[in-house]
Formats: sequence, C-alpha cells, structure tokens
Amino acid sequence: MNKINKVYWGFIVGIVAPLVAMSILYFGSGANIDFGNTDNLSLNLKFLSPFVRLSLVVNMIFFIPYGKSPKIKFLRGLIAATFIYGFIIIWIHFL
Repeated sequence: MNKINKVYWGFIVGIVAPLVAMSILYFGSGANIDFGNTDNLSLNLKFLSPFVRLSLVVNMIFFIPYGKSPKIKFLRGLIAATFIYGFIIIWIHFL
C-alpha cells in the first residue's frame, strides 16, 4: 500500500478522475456544444465550465480514505491537480 503514497500517483489520479467524471457528466446531460465553431469558442468554454467544476467533486472522494492515513504525498499530488483545474476554471471565466 506504500506504493500509492507518491506525489505523481496523486497527481495522475487528480487529473484523470475528473476527466472521466467530466465526460460522464457531459455525455449524460446531452449538452450540445459545437467545438468546431471557433467563432463561439469562448461561449462554448463558458458552457463547459460547470462540468469542470462538478467533476472536481471526484477529487474530494479521495480525501476521505486518504485524509486519515499517512498518505501525505498522495494528497499533495491530488491537491496540485485540483489547483491546476482551479486555474483552468479561472482562465475560462476571464476569457
């Protein structure tokens, strides 16, 4: 179990898990976003922003089992990935 306590594992899980959740939320909601139309790219990104925010809830699931155990390095990677998503959300809102 000590193999999981690495920063890069936390970072990988923190990046991949929200991507999977975002794709499930996007395809499950039936949203119609036209990424081929570059004229409305900022509008499309603003429409995608709630999906990105909701997908970060998946990262919080990993805080529950690893928050009480000494998996500090895993949590550091997870927090770093969450901050990257946070910067992406801020960038989308100011675009």
